[in-house]
Amino acid sequence: MECQKKLLADLAIIQDPETTPGSHHTEVLSLYILAGTMLLSSIIMLTKSLGRRMLSDIFFLVFFFVGALGFGLLGFASQVYVAGENWAVILAKILITLSLASLLLNNCCVLEDLAPFRFRTVIWVSFFFQSSVSLLGVAAQLGKHLQSTMLFMTMMSVSCTFTWSVAHYLKKSNAQEYCLKAFCSFLAAAGSLTVAILEPTCGYAGHKKCYTDCFGVPGVHFLIWVVPSIGSVLFLNFLQMCCPDQAMLPPILCWKPKPPPEPEAP
Repeated sequence: MECQKKLLADLAIIQDPETTPGSHHTEVLSLYILAGTMLLSSIIMLTKSLGRRMLSDIFFLVFFFVGALGFGLLGFASQVYVAGENWAVILAKILITLSLASLLLNNCCVLEDLAPFRFRTVIWVSFFFQSSVSLLGVAAQLGKHLQSTMLFMTMMSVSCTFTWSVAHYLKKSNAQEYCLKAFCSFLAAAGSLTVAILEPTCGYAGHKKCYTDCFGVPGVHFLIWVVPSIGSVLFLNFLQMCCPDQAMLPPILCWKPKPPPEPEAP
């Protein structure tokens, strides 16, 4: 049922998200805005990647485009469906997780050329572990609404921050592109962590107490999240266009280079 919450000098009537689709307008708007930003970034990246054909451009293109599909579908589901898990929400969460997995995969391929063998092994094991746990976690519908998804997004964004920082250290160059990309992923991690923390009070679950523990309108935490997320997406796009990552696939199975021919005996 609906409830009333005092916002500034007015008394706002808030519809129950379990019976009224799209009751959290700020959440729907934030998701659509980020989806549009990522879609625009994917178009820009596509035009750039066609001219230089770099492996890292493909990873970034997947990150932007799949992320746009995921956040767009999540915004659509939040607008037309009531609170709760449905096929659109679950599919959107999986797409968002795959989007970040593509970015983390790019960083693993960057370290393939820079890091020692043992460290590369740890990085690849960590990548497959995080990606598997995140996909299983969002599919299992853990937490309140988007709480678990945002926690997994935070974990993967922090991993991107760490791997880019390591790449900056190992490259031993005055160029700061890896350092700046690490800062971008740190911003994204801070935003998603904010949503995960405030979801029980400002999200759908807060309606039971009429959002008495929320400091603003329902879904205000998504406004806090979308600002650094948009900045992170746009800055990552700019950095990748100007200073593309030097990524390479691991030399296993069919990717293993052929050995040089043996010299003929005199």
